[in-house]
Amino acid sequence: MNKTQIHFAHANGFPASSYQKLFTALEQDYDIGFIDCHGHTSEFPVTDNWEYLIQELVCELKQNYTSPVIGLGHSFGGVLTWLAARRNPELFKAVVVLDPPLLTAMDMVFIRLVKRLGIIDRITPSGRTKVRKTEWSTAVEAEEYFRSKSLFKGFDPDCLSDYVAHGMMHGNASLRLKFEREVEAAIFATVPHSFGKAAEDFKALPVAMIHGSDSDVMTRHRVLYHRIANGFITRPFEGGHLFPFQKPDAAADSIRETIAVLTGERDGPQGH
Repeated sequence: MNKTQIHFAHANGFPASSYQKLFTALEQDYDIGFIDCHGHTSEFPVTDNWEYLIQELVCELKQNYTSPVIGLGHSFGGVLTWLAARRNPELFKAVVVLDPPLLTAMDMVFIRLVKRLGIIDRITPSGRTKVRKTEWSTAVEAEEYFRSKSLFKGFDPDCLSDYVAHGMMHGNASLRLKFEREVEAAIFATVPHSFGKAAEDFKALPVAMIHGSDSDVMTRHRVLYHRIANGFITRPFEGGHLFPFQKPDAAADSIRETIAVLTGERDGPQGH
């Protein structure tokens, strides 16, 4: 029996292959495909509103899948998946986004303004990303470094090890981030201030958001906005913005349950 196909899109700065523990928990029920690092080819560069990154995802789906997939995306990857689905809903069976930094209408007005003023680096993480450390001598050194950073606070130990093992290029004398910091910074700096027009049949596509209860990205008013304005089914998850790395097994269970609701395999109430 063929498994349902998931296409996964990663968070900014976290190559898809670093989600090994989440994938392992899901692979008993799903086949999972992904682009390891979005925005790293000359054909699909990072530009304002992520225009080419959306195209990159759409091309991947058209070229590598013969039937609609479950679109699953975390953070940046959640926004990217949702935007691709708005344009090409026929490529998707359903969409599940994990704490995506989706803006409200007022947020988008503000982001458009700070872009024009040239101060986007002060508002998003793009400024500090440009100067982040990229190279370490050993895996032990790298893991100790990340463990000391607030961004990685609460990571499952296996997920932190997977980030070092799969999120870095391992040379003879050093380790280097696989996801180029310049690309990561550019993605932050070009966050969409417009969603663009959705295809007419997009409204029929079931979409759910699993949001971290302690997330500083998908705040309560943003969750409510997208539940009302875009018809998201919303489901809370105990954790922060990076909950797929903090509680990967429980996150996999929540994803599995959400997909079952979206595809009609199980009834479920809308979250809060």
